Amino acid sequence: MGVNFKSVKRLLSDWYMIVVLFVIWGSFTAIAPAFSSVPNIVRVIVFSTPLLAVTLSQNIVILVKGFDLTVGSLVSLMTAILSVLMTWSVAGSIVVAFLVGGLVGLVNGIGVTKFNVNPFLMTLSMMFVVDGITLIIRPSPGGYISRTFASYMMLDLGGIAIGPIVAFIGLALFGALLLEKRHLGRLIYAIGDSEEKAFLRGIDVQRIKLKVYIMSGLFAAFGGLYVAAQALTGDPALGSPLLFASIAAVLFGGTSVTGGVGRFPNTCAAVLILGSITSFLFYQGWIVWYRYIINGALLITAAIVQRYTALGRR
Repeated sequence: MGVNFKSVKRLLSDWYMIVVLFVIWGSFTAIAPAFSSVPNIVRVIVFSTPLLAVTLSQNIVILVKGFDLTVGSLVSLMTAILSVLMTWSVAGSIVVAFLVGGLVGLVNGIGVTKFNVNPFLMTLSMMFVVDGITLIIRPSPGGYISRTFASYMMLDLGGIAIGPIVAFIGLALFGALLLEKRHLGRLIYAIGDSEEKAFLRGIDVQRIKLKVYIMSGLFAAFGGLYVAAQALTGDPALGSPLLFASIAAVLFGGTSVTGGVGRFPNTCAAVLILGSITSFLFYQGWIVWYRYIINGALLITAAIVQRYTALGRR
């Protein structure tokens, strides 16, 4: 029985980032054997969980040819809100956090769909608004984050943080099912491929895009909950690194900046790669800020690859 090279090629194109992830893990382990230890793999997932939530936000927006520059600022705002309201009610503060996240997404969506504001400019403007509100609430790190809330979010069993692992798997499955198995996901891909064709097929393009921005705000809010649980403080700067990391993960994972192309499992693998890079730098004793240089290099590489891939399709 001969090898079906077309099937192999298709398989690799669908799951190539998973292969890249294992190659990188193998390379890091060869250099630093402790990298593959259970505590370190858990550390990678703990670091990657809030990033995956924010990346899911970014992913669905980019699929419809948009951008959401508020996701990192929303994470910071969530930590600020929680650090103030948890002295009143843990459950109430969580509800408020999700309401605010959804509201910011709604405002972004209305600006983009109803007033036809460019997504980059709309979300950039809202990013400044959200940053300002965050600084009013929490101008410097501090406040109170419930240890009980943090313990439930982290859910430590036998010295292993099970909570972030469950959350990471849940987000990965939810994102994959939403985008690849649900009707809404098919509509998102159709709009990203061609808004005009989607409209002619009877798809309510504006309504779906509005939903996408609202969901983006909600996923970013969820990421903010995990950042607050890990940091145990409110901080106006905590979410900033997640914005560009989320864009890097989405594009490095193969989602096209022109919309309509990309698989979420590859995006999840890209998130783990970024988390692994940070962990590896830590183990090597290098300044963790080097990850920004690496993330930038990966983003440039992804942009170049996407450019030539797009030219190849023409």
